[in-house]
Amino acid sequence: MEGKDFLQPVPDREKQGWEATSTDFEGNTSEIQLAALKSQNARMGVEVSYGQNPEGYDGWAIREPNGGGSVTIPYFWLDGELFVGTIRQERKKMGGLSTEASRGFSLPQESHQDTAEREFAMETGVESLGSRIKPIGRRGVNPNSAFFVANTRKGEGVKFFGLEVKSEEVVLKRKGQRVEVNPDGTKKVIEDSRRDVYKFTPQLQGQIRELNEKIKPEGIKFFNSRLLSETGDGFTLQAIAKLQAQKP
Repeated sequence: MEGKDFLQPVPDREKQGWEATSTDFEGNTSEIQLAALKSQNARMGVEVSYGQNPEGYDGWAIREPNGGGSVTIPYFWLDGELFVGTIRQERKKMGGLSTEASRGFSLPQESHQDTAEREFAMETGVESLGSRIKPIGRRGVNPNSAFFVANTRKGEGVKFFGLEVKSEEVVLKRKGQRVEVNPDGTKKVIEDSRRDVYKFTPQLQGQIRELNEKIKPEGIKFFNSRLLSETGDGFTLQAIAKLQAQKP
């Protein structure tokens, strides 16, 4: 990284493009002028700062431990089709429920691998397969280079991990179907294995330990990766792309 203080104080008011207001606990709002600002969450190890970028304009920088957390996605290949496991989680900033891969922040002093194993067990309830979680690709990604400070060439950034699932570790939850319209206007239901939905066996699934109402307690569901192409979660799409690039 370019040193501890990536942003410097804004030299004068004319260089300031961002406006700021503050609201106190009584609800009083007022405009403030900032040359620099730094806010930290010691438990999470996250730092948000404002100041002048090396490029010469003011802006924000967000630092996380490891430069980003870890994404873990279980998967299996069936008849040449990639099935991936996702959870359902409430994401207010995304407008509601999101279908996504398990993921989370790295804690201070925690490796990407440790994060991947901890978050996967916590969010999915599957605790016995952590040793099989392996990196997908060598380099992490910077999710937003305008705001996040993460040098992926130095091992920082969000990193992706996969868990290859064996056939005996999943069960068919719902048989896939699609509807076709006949020339006479009648409808015909056809079985379509690409729309099958799988789950971990009850013995593996366990219970979601995280006491967090955002995570749906239904656990992991495996969908054909094609069906997830319209998910709004960018991390899940990147994980799928990395797995597709390693197709056997």
